[in-house]
Amino acid sequence: MGLLRVGKPMGWHEALPIVPYVKEHGIQQFLNLYNKLKDRSGDVLKWGDEIEYMIIKRDDDAKTVKLSLRAKQILENLVLSELEYWREHSNNPDAVAPDASWKPEYGRFMIEGTPFFPFEGDISYYLKCEESMAKRREIAESLLEEDESLISMTMFPLIGAIKDLVHPPVDETTHNSSHSQYLPDEVINEHPRFPTLTANIRERRGGKVCILVPLFMDTNTDPEVGQRVPWDNIEQPLSTEDLDFKMSQRSPTQFFLYSDRINVFDNTAKVLSPDDTIPPASPCQQILPSTAPMIHMDAMGFGMGCCCLQTTFQARDIVEARNVYDQLAVICPIFLALSAATPIVRGLLAETDVRWNIVSASVDDRTPKEKAYIAKSRYDSISSYIGTGPQAVQYSDLELEIDQKVYDLLVDNQVDQVLARHVAHLFVRDPLVIFTDYDKVDDEMDTDHFENIQSTNWQTVRFKPPPANSTIGWRVEFRVLEVQMSDFENAAFAVFVILLSRVIIAFDLDFYMPLSRVDMNMALAHKRDAVNCEKFVFRTNIQDKSADAIYSQLTIGEIMNGKGDEFVGLIPLVVKYLDGLTDLDAQGRNQLNQYIELLSRRASGELMTAAAYLRKTVREHPEYKQDSVVTEEIAYDLVRLADRISSKQEIPVEMFGNLLKK
Repeated sequence: MGLLRVGKPMGWHEALPIVPYVKEHGIQQFLNLYNKLKDRSGDVLKWGDEIEYMIIKRDDDAKTVKLSLRAKQILENLVLSELEYWREHSNNPDAVAPDASWKPEYGRFMIEGTPFFPFEGDISYYLKCEESMAKRREIAESLLEEDESLISMTMFPLIGAIKDLVHPPVDETTHNSSHSQYLPDEVINEHPRFPTLTANIRERRGGKVCILVPLFMDTNTDPEVGQRVPWDNIEQPLSTEDLDFKMSQRSPTQFFLYSDRINVFDNTAKVLSPDDTIPPASPCQQILPSTAPMIHMDAMGFGMGCCCLQTTFQARDIVEARNVYDQLAVICPIFLALSAATPIVRGLLAETDVRWNIVSASVDDRTPKEKAYIAKSRYDSISSYIGTGPQAVQYSDLELEIDQKVYDLLVDNQVDQVLARHVAHLFVRDPLVIFTDYDKVDDEMDTDHFENIQSTNWQTVRFKPPPANSTIGWRVEFRVLEVQMSDFENAAFAVFVILLSRVIIAFDLDFYMPLSRVDMNMALAHKRDAVNCEKFVFRTNIQDKSADAIYSQLTIGEIMNGKGDEFVGLIPLVVKYLDGLTDLDAQGRNQLNQYIELLSRRASGELMTAAAYLRKTVREHPEYKQDSVVTEEIAYDLVRLADRISSKQEIPVEMFGNLLKK
C-alpha cells in the first residue's frame, strides 16, 4: 500500500514546512521521467493481480473469531524465498523463481500476494492466473497456526464491533494515531509509515475521520444501533470533528476550478476562495438522505483494513495507457457492483454492498474549508479523462480542481494540457508522510517525492508512469474490484478485466460518456443488490467513434450480456475476441468460458454476488434476530464459510451454479 521505505517519518506539524519542497521536487521528478520516457514504445503486454488477505484467529469451541496480529511474523517467512532467489540470481541467471511476492498491508492482520513475475500477453498466461492464486493461498496457509484461517473477504465482520478484537490480546485503550472509539491502534501495521499516515490524516483535517454507511433496517432493527460503541453503549454524534480546525500550510497555490462543459482551456476559469459553495461530497457519496439511520465509524482502519482485488497491465506506450485508462474508468461502477462483497459493516448489516465509500471517507484529509472547493476525497472516482483524442475533453464535464503552479510548469515544459490537468489535479493534495531524509532524494534518479503524491491519490483507475531506472513501461491499474472468497472468482474477475482491455484495443471501442454520469453510476453501484435492482446509464454505440454518444439506462445484466439490437454487450465482444485467437486450445477455451459464464450469470441475477449470499446467510442464521446485528457466532460461521469456499469444501450453488467442482 503506497510507498514503503526505511526511515523516520515526520508527524504532521513537523512536516508542514516541508510540504512545498516535496511538491516542488515531486513535479520535477515527474517531468524528468516524462521527458525521458514519453516516446518509449513497443512494450508488450504484461499484467498481474494483487490479492489482499486477512489472518483470522478462531476459537472453535467458543465459536469466536478475532483478527490475528501475526502478519509481520508470517511475512518474514514468506519473503525468505524471494531474498534467496535474488541472492542466487546474481550468480545464476537460471535460478528458479518463487511462485509469489509478498507485501505488508495497512492492517497488522493483512498480507498482500502477487505473482512473483508478471504474467505475459500469451493466452496461456490467462490460464495460469487461478493456479497462481491457489499457490499463493497454499504458501501462506502453510505458515498458519492450526486455529488460524487465511480468508479473502473484503471486511472482517466484527471489526469495530467487539472489544476483544485481536489476538494476542493488547491494551485496547491505545488510540494515539487514530483516536478511535472502536479500534485499537494495534490493528495498524508496525511499519512507521502506517501509524504516521493515520495520525497525519486526522491532524491535517482537524479531527477524526467520519465514516457513515446506511444501516439495513430489518424488522427489529434499532435505528440508533449504528451510532453506539457496542461494549459501552455510548451513542456517537454523526459528526465527530472538532470545531477548531486549522487549514493546511501549503505552498503558495491558487486553486482553479475548470468545467469542461464550457471550455476546458478557458483562461477565465474561476479562482476559488474558501467561501465558495460546492456540494461537499462527490455524487458517488450521496446514497441516502442524511436522516437515514447510519453506521458510524471513525478510523482509517475501517477503510484501509478492507481487502480488495486489483489488476495492473503494461501498455504498448503512453498513448495506449492513457486511452485504455479512460475506457476502463467508465467500466468501474459496473464491476464494483458485479463484484459486490461487503454487506456487513462494524458488525451490522448495511444498506450497501460494497466497500468503496468506506475507504474513501477513511482517508479523507480535507478540512471543512477545503470541502468548499475540493469536491472529492483523495480516494474516489477519477475527475478527468486523460486520453489523447477529443473525447477526453468533450466528456470531462466535472469541475476539476488543479494546482495552477504545477499546471503552468507542466505546460511550459511541453506536457499536453489534458495530461497536465490530470497531474495538476493530483497535486492539489498534500504529501501525507514525509521522511526526515527527504532532501537526500536525487530528482534525476528517483521519483520518491512524485510517488508520495501519486500513490496517495487512490482513484478508481490509476495511470502509472514507469518506475525510475526500470524496464517496466507505462501501466494502468484497475482498482475497484471487491475481493472474492475463492480463487476461481478472483481469477474470473482479473482475467476478464485484462481480456476487456485487449478487446478495447482490438476493436477500438469507445465507452466515453460524461464523467458526471460515471459518478452517478458509482452511487448506484453502492446500493444493496444493485446488480438486480438498478439501471446504469451506459453508452450503447461503443463501436462508432465518429458519432455522438447515445445513452441508455441498462441493467448490469444488459451491459454485460447485451440487449438485443440496442446494445451488443461486453461479454459477446470478449467472446468474439476469443473466437479470433488461433493459439487457444479447447481445454483453455473451456476454462475461460467458465470465468465468462460466472460473470454472465451473476450479472443476469441467476447467480448471487458474494454480498447477496453473505447477507442471505446472516438472515437465515438461527442466531439472527432480524435486528441487523451480526453476532460473534454468526461471524464465526461466516469465516468458516469463507474458509470452506476457498478450499472448495463447500460450493454454494446459489453463487456458483454448476461451474465450480470440488
